[in-house]
Amino acid sequence: MNLSSKRLILLRLEEYFAIHNISSEATFLVAFSGGCDSLCLLSSLSLMFPGLITACYVNHKIRSNEELEVEEKLNIDNCKKLKVPLIIRRLDDGAVQALAKDENISIEASARALRYKELEIVRKQANIMYLATAHTLSDQTETVLMRLYTGSTFQALSGISPRSDYLLRPLINVRREDTEGYCKQMKLTYSTDSTNKDVNYLRNHLRFDLLPVIKELSPSIENKLLSIAKNVKEIIGKEEVLPISNKGAYSQLDISSYNTLSIVGKSRALIEFASPYFEGRVSSGVIKELNCLLQKGSGRLEYDGCFARCRKDKLVLFPKLFNFVKVIETLPTELSGNFYLEKGTQTTDLSIDSSLIYGKMVMRLSQEGDIICLNDKISLVSDIVSSQKLPYAFVLEDQKGIIALFMTVFGGRDRLSKRFLSIAPNPENLYSVIYRI
Repeated sequence: MNLSSKRLILLRLEEYFAIHNISSEATFLVAFSGGCDSLCLLSSLSLMFPGLITACYVNHKIRSNEELEVEEKLNIDNCKKLKVPLIIRRLDDGAVQALAKDENISIEASARALRYKELEIVRKQANIMYLATAHTLSDQTETVLMRLYTGSTFQALSGISPRSDYLLRPLINVRREDTEGYCKQMKLTYSTDSTNKDVNYLRNHLRFDLLPVIKELSPSIENKLLSIAKNVKEIIGKEEVLPISNKGAYSQLDISSYNTLSIVGKSRALIEFASPYFEGRVSSGVIKELNCLLQKGSGRLEYDGCFARCRKDKLVLFPKLFNFVKVIETLPTELSGNFYLEKGTQTTDLSIDSSLIYGKMVMRLSQEGDIICLNDKISLVSDIVSSQKLPYAFVLEDQKGIIALFMTVFGGRDRLSKRFLSIAPNPENLYSVIYRI
């Protein structure tokens, strides 16, 4: 017996949430474009989780104001009808084009990166558990074809993941014609993005020009593409645990363990390793560069979001930090997100006698020209940092000069100025440096 579109959608959602152990009390932020798929998702989730759904519409400002105004009004009306709160985020004029130019990526990729950035900001601010997007089985087949067409990495042929941590894709086993049927059955009016018909965008070119021709030659092409994605996913799933560790302020990949992986495992490892530091998808060019750096075992790469550097038998990624300055007026204190000066006896190699501090302290990133007195000589901080293969260090200074260099947080070794080593510390004034990951 054929199921109605509504019943089919709800059944697929029930199966999805059961497989992924999603609680009936979970909260969801729905990425809501106003199109057929996202309206279907928003409506069906509001039926299953009443009162726990919030919609977020991101206006990329890459279409005419007239079209966007009509779309926004329809989205507002639909959310009122569904009794779902709607948050609207509008990007700055030209933001999508600027990112595309700066990163040398397509308008599609730029819009996607900025959209997810806005959605994540909203999700965190509203303390919502999950972000749900309306990717369908039809999107899956198009994605696999697109990645074959562009010569993507083997791992990329696994297609769209049903779930990535808090990011859920509940309609991933539903075809586009089913979401259209749902909206028709529920008498919901959806918007149509004019750019969806623009074949200058690669996905649209494949959807409207190439896929219909391929279907004439091979009517079962969609099932074959889905089979490719399934087979690749199974192969990837058999790979050993990836040799990646998150150290809080940086990430590292063990080179010797990396070299034991298969070609597929190496690609997967580098993608997962680099992904937290890049907007959008990590390009095949970046993967190639990181792999070359690994093979050399030395050197450094610099990207907009991070530094990559080989250190001993590890490949390390450091985030780029800008304009970090913190004035410290009282102790104990949190120096940064994961290390502190705490009152007490010495528990690490570095501790500071507060009676020797002159005036207020400032913590900042190291700069060119910084000096510190170590033992019987004055040393350039840049030389010390470079010798430990780090891009920077945290510097703690008072009005007499630099007190300490904090590098353990980045996998290096902390250094304390001679001024604090020349006198035995008074236990009453002692503050220890504590690191927590």
